[in-house]
Amino acid sequence: MTMSIFGEEGMLEVDAFKQHHLFCNDKENKLEEQTWADDMDQALVEDFIDCVRTNREPSITGIDGLRTLEAVKAACLSNQENKPITIEAIRGGVSI
Repeated sequence: MTMSIFGEEGMLEVDAFKQHHLFCNDKENKLEEQTWADDMDQALVEDFIDCVRTNREPSITGIDGLRTLEAVKAACLSNQENKPITIEAIRGGVSI
């Protein structure tokens, strides 16, 4: 997930997954990059490799991904219909 903000003195790019931002300071003609935590993308790749090597379950499962997708779908539908949407409505009555 990234976000770019443009202003009179430069531009700020924020990458939530890599947990860093890049600031292009037009006034001082310099570029600043700052990391505020570990790179989540790299951590997911390392976790996957470890799962394959050690034959273990991943830290983030398929069910975790499914639940995230349900929440995102509910949020999009809520925005589209301008009303609250329950996760149960997204599942169509199917319990998982």
